Amino acid sequence: MICDAMDKSQKCLQKERSHHEEELRCARTVEISVDLVFAAKRLLCFLRTIDSITSLHSYTPTVLRAIQRYRNCWMPLAAEAGNSECKLGDKTGTALLPSVDVQWVWHCHCLSPMAYRDFCKSKYGRVIDCPLLPDTAIEDAARNRCRKIWNERYKDEPFDIVLNLWGSTEDTTSAFPAEEPPVPEISELVAVITRQSSFYYHISQPYMWEEAFLQASLERYKCFLHIVNKSRGSIMCVPTYDIDLIWHAHQVSPVAYARDTKALLGCVVDHDDSMERGPNTKLGDSFEDTTQLWESTFGHPYERAGSLYKGSKPVNLPAPHDGSDGQQILEWVPVTLPSEFRLPDVNLKFPCLVPRRIVQVGIFIKSETNVINETKQKIVLSVRLRALQAHKLLKLDAAVVPFASNPQWQKLWLLHCEMATRGFVLEVRCQLEGCLGTLNQSKVIGSKELTWEALQNSPMLSTNTLIELTEKRWVMERKKYPLQLRLGVSIAPPVQGPYLLKSVPDRVTDDAGAMLSNLILRMNKYEPQRGRWISRTVLNHMGKECFVIRIRVAKGIWRKNGDRPEGVDWNERVIDVCEGGWTYVAGSIGYAPHKIVGTATPCADDLEHYRLSWHLSTGDSLVISRPLEVETDWEHYLEFRLMGSYTNLAMG
Repeated sequence: MICDAMDKSQKCLQKERSHHEEELRCARTVEISVDLVFAAKRLLCFLRTIDSITSLHSYTPTVLRAIQRYRNCWMPLAAEAGNSECKLGDKTGTALLPSVDVQWVWHCHCLSPMAYRDFCKSKYGRVIDCPLLPDTAIEDAARNRCRKIWNERYKDEPFDIVLNLWGSTEDTTSAFPAEEPPVPEISELVAVITRQSSFYYHISQPYMWEEAFLQASLERYKCFLHIVNKSRGSIMCVPTYDIDLIWHAHQVSPVAYARDTKALLGCVVDHDDSMERGPNTKLGDSFEDTTQLWESTFGHPYERAGSLYKGSKPVNLPAPHDGSDGQQILEWVPVTLPSEFRLPDVNLKFPCLVPRRIVQVGIFIKSETNVINETKQKIVLSVRLRALQAHKLLKLDAAVVPFASNPQWQKLWLLHCEMATRGFVLEVRCQLEGCLGTLNQSKVIGSKELTWEALQNSPMLSTNTLIELTEKRWVMERKKYPLQLRLGVSIAPPVQGPYLLKSVPDRVTDDAGAMLSNLILRMNKYEPQRGRWISRTVLNHMGKECFVIRIRVAKGIWRKNGDRPEGVDWNERVIDVCEGGWTYVAGSIGYAPHKIVGTATPCADDLEHYRLSWHLSTGDSLVISRPLEVETDWEHYLEFRLMGSYTNLAMG
């Protein structure tokens, strides 16, 4: 019976795999006439620039003026210049590119493909295409050509307007006064701009710039178009953010986008971003429908590491500028970053800091059908996730329950893991309930091991496999063959993670940085150690000493005849941060490092208002305070404020 069940299981599995492989082959034949990996890199550069200009994110005078400039200046100019004929590379040297504020409006308009096509055809008789330029040098040349033509044609409307981060333009007068109220077309554009302003928040992770991640995203985008074609409008297909990035990059080449989607679907696929994401929303329900269709079509999870919804964009803006010093810092003409741009490591000047490489991993486990237990014994079935190397104490457990009420049990883990862990082991375990169960021991009845290196080398940065349990007591409902758990794992390229530092109390030191001890006294021929400093050692994630923090608390010396160190005033309690670890002379006795990389000097205290402040060696001031009305658990309500010439940041 068991052999027959195994044969049926294998035949069913092979048939299902053949179906999934055929669907995947069909999806890979989808033809795209644009290099979308390159286009996505250019788009990331542009969106990063826009993300830094908050005045272009919502209903502001800057946005209204940009829309007027787009409609009344740029589009007529682009139509006359024949921008639709400009191809990648701009070999003819005729491409034009507008100023960044106008380009942002143009970008958002293209993300409503049908509305953009209708607008262009009604105004100019054809669709105005966007040039895809290969690098920033050619972009600058295209923008300079546009600036020259613009300034000759629109003498009352400057090409370059200085953008102010707080929501207005400086020192320029618009030739197009704002309409009150704005016409419906402008209101629709404002709504699209407001919605798209948060898109970069979801795709701003460093791994989004990696070639391997974008190549996998392109393959998934083709699969997405395949299920859109397969659904024929029966459901609204909702993309994950990696797919959405490629989709946006496709749409901002409107002529190619229309040609490609028409060839596949017979019509231009529209893009609706007007609905809110999240649980218990229409878009959330549609995402679940898309997930089910994707899994039934391709046989692997739709969810992918690094591409899921992160929630609403947090509002954490600096306070508005007061109009005094530093004004010129906030007024600038932005420049799009090159596609090879990478975030610099701000701590490169400290060699003692060892970087951490981390990966984001998505682990999806799902039972094929309902799980039943044919024995009379009460058994608990669970899965356990362990690190392959390092962090041996890490164990994530999840019970495979309930058996009867949930025909297809599933579990999703989204983890950030250090590369030092090398990978993970997933174990399926069973435990008997009763007298034997009180021993809290479980038996491994199936396992799977995967390494980060193998996942990085896998197609689409993901893998899909089965964990088969061969124990007789576990069978599937109605079908007498062993239970199988499907395991889908996806990974994002490794990136440098935040530094993980921990400070621990250490010995008291003197003014020279030597620990207080009889050994130091003997080495100094019993010369008394002057001054007292509290010390804390800063360790990195590997337990290595990186810094020593010293806080001055007393002055003077200690003698047997009665001399004692005296506490220093508040404004003398200097804090020094020394780079490096201790220099040990014997055992755990040693000297603090000599190189001071930072100093904090206390200011006059304001204890009546529960406020303390320090002057930092960087020129800034740090203020720590708590609300007056808070009497209990006040340490949970501390407010930190960093203030300087060009800085005014608050954190709670």
